[in-house]
Amino acid sequence: GKEWQMSMKYNVVLWDFDGTLVDTSEGIFHSLRIAFARMGMPIPKIEILEKFIGPPMLYSFQTFLGFTLEQAEEAVQLFREDYETKGIYKSQVYDGMEKLIEQLREQGTKIGVATLKPERLAKLLLKYFGLDSHIDICVGTGEDEGTTISKAGIIETILQRLDCKDKSRVVL
Repeated sequence: GKEWQMSMKYNVVLWDFDGTLVDTSEGIFHSLRIAFARMGMPIPKIEILEKFIGPPMLYSFQTFLGFTLEQAEEAVQLFREDYETKGIYKSQVYDGMEKLIEQLREQGTKIGVATLKPERLAKLLLKYFGLDSHIDICVGTGEDEGTTISKAGIIETILQRLDCKDKSRVVL
């Protein structure tokens, strides 16, 4: 089938986390709503909240809502307080992903997760869903959202750690 052809071409398959491997939107929306409520602010429309899936939170509060750095830092703190205890567990792995990853692994493909989510949270969720045993490497961002690591930088780190020289055999 298709998976077999894919694995013949690629020996490293990298997955984004939010919205690709795991549907984290419900938990993120939940914790954003809690953060806005605790700040005494109206909850933005869903179209705005949807923009928060993917990019770093500090960036999102400033860019999509015009928060100052100080407001954004407070909002991130409030978001995380809820997300790490409740929101994070409102996520679910997309149907068929675990089976696909297992098949790729059986064929000798290296599996990585490249995410702009804090690495600690990504690893926590991979373990929670029992996916950690199927994944060779997970690289995300540090706890300090002020760092300017890019997706490209994260991918580069993964390829170095996997000692992967031939980028034509890697797919994201």
